[in-house]
Amino acid sequence: MELTFTSNTIPSSTYALIFNLIGGVEDFRLMNNVLNGTPNASSSATQALVYATSSLYTSRIITGNTFNNGSYGVGLSGITTTALSAGTQVSNNTFSSQGYYGVYLIYQNAPRVNSNTVTGTNNYYPIYLQNCDNALQVLKNNMTLTNAYGIYLYGCNGALGAHGLVANNFVSIGGTSTAYGITLYSCVNQDIYYNSVNITNTYTYTRAFDVEGSGSGINVVNNIFAHHGGGYAYYVGTPTKIGTSNYNDLYSDGNYLAFWLTDKVDLAALKAASGKDANSVSSYPNFTSMTDLHTASPWVNAKGTPLSATVADDIDGQARDATNPDIGADEFTPSPLTTTPLAGTYTIGSGGTYATFAAAETDLLIKGVSASVIFNVLTGVYRALSFMCLGIVLVAIGWLYQRILFRRQVTPPPAPQTSV
Repeated sequence: MELTFTSNTIPSSTYALIFNLIGGVEDFRLMNNVLNGTPNASSSATQALVYATSSLYTSRIITGNTFNNGSYGVGLSGITTTALSAGTQVSNNTFSSQGYYGVYLIYQNAPRVNSNTVTGTNNYYPIYLQNCDNALQVLKNNMTLTNAYGIYLYGCNGALGAHGLVANNFVSIGGTSTAYGITLYSCVNQDIYYNSVNITNTYTYTRAFDVEGSGSGINVVNNIFAHHGGGYAYYVGTPTKIGTSNYNDLYSDGNYLAFWLTDKVDLAALKAASGKDANSVSSYPNFTSMTDLHTASPWVNAKGTPLSATVADDIDGQARDATNPDIGADEFTPSPLTTTPLAGTYTIGSGGTYATFAAAETDLLIKGVSASVIFNVLTGVYRALSFMCLGIVLVAIGWLYQRILFRRQVTPPPAPQTSV
């Protein structure tokens, strides 16, 4: 059976299983549709928008669609680990507010989940791949989530010469409970390249990058893993799984940057324990916003290593620098005004170097410091919040390593006049 559905709008339904692909439906195409499921759906597959269980096929292409609500956006299953379905492509779709899974794929051979946009507060597993083997792809997805796992690979095994590839993804997760940006559990031969992950979730044990279970051959290169909610940037529960880890930007405003058998307070401690990440940095990533993960930070510009045979461009399709690519999913050229670290004496206040504390904060975050810095504060009225924000900034740029002093600007009294 060959089916192609295009340009339809399917209304909401209480029983929201819209496409139920029973048996070996071949050459299924779902293109440029709008599928509206039940709002606030549960995790039950009976409310999925597109679903197939225990079926063997060689081609299913789902592209250009909008999936609203429902329990699953797309849920497709092969037969077993020895009877994998093939030809699955889920690309250029928009997934919004699924109740449990955005994309759920199990028992697949080299599936592709590329260039999708995923948003929502209920979508617990936006992209979940289980027992998907060989050269799988999860590329150029843009995810803005609350209390969720971002990209989750479970028991996925790449082959020699046909590794799985997770690259050029934006993942941002807020909230107060669950938040795992990219998770690999019991996987083999997976390459995690050029991703930008930003966690603002405030639950202590959340992680931008997480590796657990058994497995081996996990390569982690040219990524930004940032945690702005006090959790871990980088968490490796099974160190033997990591093959290469290097040229990453690992940042956290919490007490610990990473976990490698035990908690590691900073990048130096992680390097000493792991023997990896020799060329990695730990710098504030200066994203455009907490959900727009484009960056202009000079500290990740040209700090990556070329992987052109595997990843030739960025999330926007811009070519990667062939010699000195940028770390993260965004390739960019920083403004020359941002590339010189602060050093010396500056003034804050009307007529000073910086009119406000906020302006000084912005420069500290993006430029960093290369030597002692003194801010003379001119007489004026300042909001207490400005001082609180600056306290956060000093932690972000590593105030323990450079001296930064704020002091009142003192105007010397006029010289006494003498009478003639």
